[in-house]
Amino acid sequence: MNLTKLSILLTVTSSLLWAACGDDGDGTGGAGGQVACTLEARSSVSVKVNDAMGIPVLDAIVTFSVDGGAEQDAECVQTAAAGGCEAWVAGWEVAGTFEIKAVSADGMSQDTETVVVTKDECHVISQSVTLTF
Repeated sequence: MNLTKLSILLTVTSSLLWAACGDDGDGTGGAGGQVACTLEARSSVSVKVNDAMGIPVLDAIVTFSVDGGAEQDAECVQTAAAGGCEAWVAGWEVAGTFEIKAVSADGMSQDTETVVVTKDECHVISQSVTLTF
């Protein structure tokens, strides 16, 4: 194969790869300068609650607020086989400063943590926290 044919073959192959990946080669990562976002919703903060020995606290009450707003209940997303909750989500696709609070079922123990959630062109950058009693 001569050099001209090889050059043409490489050019065509590169163009097909860019088209297949949605990249138009302008350095922006998408066709026509647009970013191709996925459709799933991403959690803002995933939360686990443990006791001082690292054992999950399944009956904790987990709440959160964003940017000093109203307190909201976190959503249980992983139910324990024995009942209760092993993991919670504080918000979906919400960016901002989160104050996450967990209180024991008897109200005697609690922990609070502040987490900053940012976002890119498509989704929030999910954060994870473990609160400990």
